[in-house]
Amino acid sequence: MAISTEILVNVSARLYEIACKTVPADVQNALKEAYNHESSCLAREQLKQMLENISVAKEDDNIICQDLGLPHFFVKYGTRVQLEGDGDLRSAVSKGLKKLYEEPPHLWTRHVNPLNWAPGPNWEGIGTPFVYVDLLPGADYIQLTAFPKGTGSSMWGKVTLYEPKHATLEHVTKFVLDCLFDAGPRACPPYIIGVGIGGTLDSVAHLAKTATMRPLGKKHPNPDIARMETQILGSVNKTGIGVMGLGGDITALAVNIDYASTHSYRTPLAFELNCWPGRQASATIYSDGSVKYGVG
Repeated sequence: MAISTEILVNVSARLYEIACKTVPADVQNALKEAYNHESSCLAREQLKQMLENISVAKEDDNIICQDLGLPHFFVKYGTRVQLEGDGDLRSAVSKGLKKLYEEPPHLWTRHVNPLNWAPGPNWEGIGTPFVYVDLLPGADYIQLTAFPKGTGSSMWGKVTLYEPKHATLEHVTKFVLDCLFDAGPRACPPYIIGVGIGGTLDSVAHLAKTATMRPLGKKHPNPDIARMETQILGSVNKTGIGVMGLGGDITALAVNIDYASTHSYRTPLAFELNCWPGRQASATIYSDGSVKYGVG
């Protein structure tokens, strides 16, 4: 049975709306834990306001933040899946966003032309939405994740190349802290920090971006990387930047690292931030047309 274009359009629209209005459960739990462990009264008050914001957004069916970001969709596509018609997945996602922008709830866009800063003529930007597809061998379903990337969750990312043949804990820690101090409080901490190591300039940035999507509290399966995550998070939280830059114990909720093989000449490193809501929403679309939604 082929998955209809209508289902893809409706699920894409619903997912992006959910992502803009809902904070994933793991992030909510991390914020509550941060509130319980924070020693600064001012930072605790800010964390309290964040948790209240989540509740009010749910009660009012409203957005978490006015910055709805640039739309990213991550797709895991089962090789046994059939799509009706021309099978244009990206077009279906794009039509889903069109529903959100042109029909209720009438979300608004943040995209502009990078050459002259002029807003797009309509809801559709140049080259957007950004859709990334991975294959699931033998699967008969599609997993779709909507991932809004606003100023606080994308615009402070950086990529660099190191001359040493391998990236040590000291190298990666210095790189992360340099990037963090450059961002300061401007991307709305407490952050979810993603770090990519290895690969190429484009793939290392992708590693860092997708690392921020990993559920909080889930460490990397490589024990050396997991230890690096813990140690760098400790260094980040000693900076004193704190919640919304007001000082305190918690500057980041997590440091998630991913890595890939690289060329023996240089080692790419990438840094990516998510602002405190960690917005994302996922769904699985099965070949029979049924859909299972989940947040994060």
